[in-house]
Amino acid sequence: MKQRSSVRIVSMLMLFALMLGLAPVSRVAAEAVTVTATAAANRTKIEQGQTATITVNLNANADVSTLVYVVVNDPDGGEAFSATQDNQAVAAGVPTAVPFQWTVPAGAKLGEYRIQTGIFGAGWAGQYEWNWRAGKFTLVEPGQGGEEPPPGGGNPEPDLAFTGAATATPAEAVAGSPVSLLPRITSNQDKTVLVDIEVIDPTGATVFQQIFDDTALTAGVPMEFPLSWNIPATVHNGTYIIAMGVFGQGWDGMLDWLGPVGQFSVSGGTGEGPGEGPGGDPEDPEDPETPSGPIQATASFLHPSIMAGNDTYIQVAATSQVEQDVLINIEVHDGAGGKAFQRVYHLQHFAAGQTRNYSVRWVIPASQPGGDYTVAVSFFKPKWADWLATYTGTAPISVTPNPDPWATPPPPPVPGSLPAYPAAMPDYLSVGVTAYPDYEGLTGWMPETGIPFNYAYQYLAAGVNTADGWATWGGNDKFAYNYALSADANGYMPVFTYYNLLQSNGPCSGCNEAEKDLAHLNDPTLMKAYFENFIKLLKDMGPDTWGGRPGFNKPVLIHVEPDLSAYAQQAVLDNGRCYGFCTGQGNDPSLLNAAIASSGVPEVADFPNTYQGFHWAMLHLRDLYAPNAIMATHVSGWATMYDLGADRDPWLDAEELGKVAGTFAALSGTQYVPAGVSTYDLVFNDVGDRDAGHYAAMGKQVWWDRTNLTFPNFHRWEEYMSNVMQTAGKRLVIWQIPTGNQYFATMENTYGHYQDNKVEYFYDHMQELANYGIVALMFGRGNPGSGAHWDEEEDGVSNGTPFCTTAGLGHGEICNDHISTVPDDDGGYIRMRSEAYLQNPLQLR
Repeated sequence: MKQRSSVRIVSMLMLFALMLGLAPVSRVAAEAVTVTATAAANRTKIEQGQTATITVNLNANADVSTLVYVVVNDPDGGEAFSATQDNQAVAAGVPTAVPFQWTVPAGAKLGEYRIQTGIFGAGWAGQYEWNWRAGKFTLVEPGQGGEEPPPGGGNPEPDLAFTGAATATPAEAVAGSPVSLLPRITSNQDKTVLVDIEVIDPTGATVFQQIFDDTALTAGVPMEFPLSWNIPATVHNGTYIIAMGVFGQGWDGMLDWLGPVGQFSVSGGTGEGPGEGPGGDPEDPEDPETPSGPIQATASFLHPSIMAGNDTYIQVAATSQVEQDVLINIEVHDGAGGKAFQRVYHLQHFAAGQTRNYSVRWVIPASQPGGDYTVAVSFFKPKWADWLATYTGTAPISVTPNPDPWATPPPPPVPGSLPAYPAAMPDYLSVGVTAYPDYEGLTGWMPETGIPFNYAYQYLAAGVNTADGWATWGGNDKFAYNYALSADANGYMPVFTYYNLLQSNGPCSGCNEAEKDLAHLNDPTLMKAYFENFIKLLKDMGPDTWGGRPGFNKPVLIHVEPDLSAYAQQAVLDNGRCYGFCTGQGNDPSLLNAAIASSGVPEVADFPNTYQGFHWAMLHLRDLYAPNAIMATHVSGWATMYDLGADRDPWLDAEELGKVAGTFAALSGTQYVPAGVSTYDLVFNDVGDRDAGHYAAMGKQVWWDRTNLTFPNFHRWEEYMSNVMQTAGKRLVIWQIPTGNQYFATMENTYGHYQDNKVEYFYDHMQELANYGIVALMFGRGNPGSGAHWDEEEDGVSNGTPFCTTAGLGHGEICNDHISTVPDDDGGYIRMRSEAYLQNPLQLR
């Protein structure tokens, strides 16, 4: 999204105005002085009823007298505490600490609290700094805190954070004249980003915008962006806000929306310019007038009243008088105008006179305050380019408070029907594990457990034109063949993940993974070796005799190139990620080039040189050489450029993203293929390539909330996958599920024993998974260091000191206080749950 909704900006401006409303004077910082600030509580865990010391740490490049303003936000984003200290002297280059005391109420909400701090000139004479992510701490129940403060008074988690400020010259500008703007941004880490700088007029409209992509920020060093804006004579008079956002390169996800970082005033304007549409202020839900332009809407709630913790639907009917593409922004506001919910529909095409209906699900958090809530529907030109109209709903919905604010929200709606899946697979929700062809897996751990696992899976990797590709493993040209025979002899269906494009030798040895995959895909010589390598696998698995041995000729599951599908989809969605290999932009695999017919392999000579042609070729080769093979493509949770497994944005639209990902899979061969070519049989998805505790040790927080109260969580992922399944038309296999747990004392968050909660959640919610089209679960770590379901660390039965944690929980804590009696690195959790489940598995057919 390249320009932010003015609805969202207005809500930020309201907060900013409240924060600054104590003084009417200008708050534009002096240009020569910079002040930075961070903050920390005296402990990372504060107990209800305790007094917390919150210290703001200041640094300045000149001697300055400041007013320090601190705000503490509770887990819901509400203000829990605020205070100021005026006339705080800061000497140039000398760190200065300003402490605040806050006695936390005994009934304060548990969870993570964020600290914001604003630094102004003494007496509110100009803003130097506003840090929206200055620090944080966790509020816990009495008796659950007490740990020592982190070394140096900092926070233990090294979150990426940005601070911004801006000045304007002159501070009191005149319409029809230029104004010089000097925004600046500071990052706490080295990071290359896109910086979005906007000027917001008094009506909330963006009237000036400049974008700086590929901006390399150095940790702690302010970056300045000198700008000049010729103010039109027709603008509105009043206060103008300078706002700033930080995104990944090429708009790759929002890293931080800093919001207002400076302001200036404009006088002498005629008030005829942008920012005020027909009917008055477009963002004022109290405005009784509605626009009567070329698009109109009605909106209502399905229920007139409801208790928090349940879900309802917002029913919208939109009619356009002309043919046009629009963006539709649907928001629910509380009685104070604050946003409680948002749903955005991009690129909605209307024919002249057409009415389109939208039914939008709103899952109301159990902690949502009671009161009346209203709906507003706004229309913009695509990419938020211009506001067209806003309509408010005909009646509010009355929300009754829930007596249990931590009640689990309802899961996503269940599809009305599910696609069929291969008859060769079990009739129940089946399970398998990654297994090496040795004592740790296929010929040792798996049969020794006595558990009737359904699948044993193995990567076939290391490249197709290298000296150590899978076809050379074992030294006898029979690795995959022997693996399949061994798996079958023990009662397991063999599963091969064919992952060779990235690790082959090609023209892009120094590139990142995405560029390397696409470059290799377009190298005719490499792709010739690739198809020949794949044909070898299929001949080994098929019904015919070749090389002096009969083919395997039993059900085998072949999973094609995980990650490649995501890189390919991102490339066509955003040609900035295409590295010159695309012919257009859109959610279509035929827009990405690939060397298929040009590879010179006779069997694929009739297929187009596109990524779509790649999949058709792979399926055609299956039809020729191994029709007994079950084939699966892959859909990642991050394929659409929004990462379902890590993004904490509560407004992320999992339903729409699932449809986008599913459409790409459908066009890549799950639904659409040429005459005479089979389709893919299944869609694979991975939920993470290492344990959440392993990621946390690397400084990345990707825990999924098993209570589904915060994000990311399992319900949102299920909604995404359900829509992938319905759009792609194929059932789902969840593969390479991290094996950590929070049950056994073995899981002490050390190498080989990191925690996660996905195995526990999945086994506790098998019917829920089946409802969304999942037919198989395959467990196994994707990277060294994460836990294994066998004794990979060779440390025998190992039980550390149990501990309690809030990781992976929106409320409360969990303790790994069960003692393991087996040497498995996961404490034996997969062994225990799989054995119990497979005694009475969940029937699907």
